[in-house]
Amino acid sequence: MYQVLLVDDEELERKILRFILQSSWLPITIVGEAGSGLEAIDKVRLTRPDLIIMDIKMPGIDGIEATRQIKALYPTIEVIILTAYSKFSYSQQAIKAQATDYLLKPIQPQHLIEAVKLALDRLSLRKEFQPCPALEFNQSQTLVSKAMEYIETNYANNISLNTVANHVHLSPAYLSRIFNKKTGSGLTEYLTQVRIKKAKQQLLMSTSTIDQIAAATGFNSSSYFSAIFKKNEGITPSEYRANHTL
Repeated sequence: MYQVLLVDDEELERKILRFILQSSWLPITIVGEAGSGLEAIDKVRLTRPDLIIMDIKMPGIDGIEATRQIKALYPTIEVIILTAYSKFSYSQQAIKAQATDYLLKPIQPQHLIEAVKLALDRLSLRKEFQPCPALEFNQSQTLVSKAMEYIETNYANNISLNTVANHVHLSPAYLSRIFNKKTGSGLTEYLTQVRIKKAKQQLLMSTSTIDQIAAATGFNSSSYFSAIFKKNEGITPSEYRANHTL
């Protein structure tokens, strides 16, 4: 689990952030809150979070300066900056302070969740290059196995890379990368192969029509199913059934 610190001088805003994140099912735990930049720096020393969600406008040390000081002390901490102001100068300052992302208030839950996923991806990639290969291999293998199990169970539904990524709480880009690394093929390609395998079983073991088999294995039309089947097998579904019927 990744540890998150919430920083905003408005208690209500912190409650909203907490609610959004705790409802997201992301692999995070909120380790504390701070109401000012100075308090945030103190809390970072105590809790050592992986990620900070930081408002810009706060009394005393603002979010930008707090981010600069925190990154100087703990450069691996990710920081997402929040602000009610859309001035370009603020976004420039956030970038110079090495913030991971910059979000405008009022915060849209999906935008916040996507920004947090991006930050977690950066943290995961950084850990991958630390001297702990066995642990990283096991973590990645577990996530890939969960993705494969989800596909094997849900191939008949309208699922995609995004769907599977949401299920295992990763961004699509990061899941795609580790899936390819562990299996040697893309996740979408694997999904297609599972659907083809299931379709071949039904072609041999049932009297269902091609349309029915296409629908039952997750293809959105029989023509698309036939085209994908022929591309992979070299023959159409009807020909495959005829060739394997005694």
